[in-house]
Amino acid sequence: MFRKLPSGTLTIACIHVLFLAGYALHFSAQSRWSIAFLSFVALSLFAAYFLIPGNSVGKIRIQPVLLCTMGAILTFVFGYYLAMGPVISASIVGLGAALFDGFSRKSSTFSAEIYCGAFVGMSAPDVLDFPLIAGAGIIAGLLLSWSGNALSGYGGKLGSIAFGGVITMVFIRFFAGL
Repeated sequence: MFRKLPSGTLTIACIHVLFLAGYALHFSAQSRWSIAFLSFVALSLFAAYFLIPGNSVGKIRIQPVLLCTMGAILTFVFGYYLAMGPVISASIVGLGAALFDGFSRKSSTFSAEIYCGAFVGMSAPDVLDFPLIAGAGIIAGLLLSWSGNALSGYGGKLGSIAFGGVITMVFIRFFAGL
């Protein structure tokens, strides 16, 4: 009944479940209901990823990695060093990428790659500082490139991938003691 789950989709699912598990462990002493609810959500996520048709794994390419990192850095710089705030800075970066993409003669999707990075760059400086934002952008770009057409046509792909990059970098920061 269930098809084989592609690696890109499985990676996205695992990142979400890891976050939910970390959240549940953090609050486990306070509420058993939160663990039950998050377990239900995690199982629902796995079931949803298994039932999505037509997924395939993409090859790792350098363009999404560079563009996602650029979007993350620009959004972070605009948002926190130029004091524009994360929402306005992500809007400016996304609009600039879409306008540039619209004026280019070649059909491309780099505006989506930059906008995924803009989601990464919206992270608070208390969570990740400047070098770690660049690292999260690299991780998100790798995930975006690797995910292929997983979750294509479903809302939230770019945000989920950006979340994956940020939460992975937060785990690296935590375990490395940075």
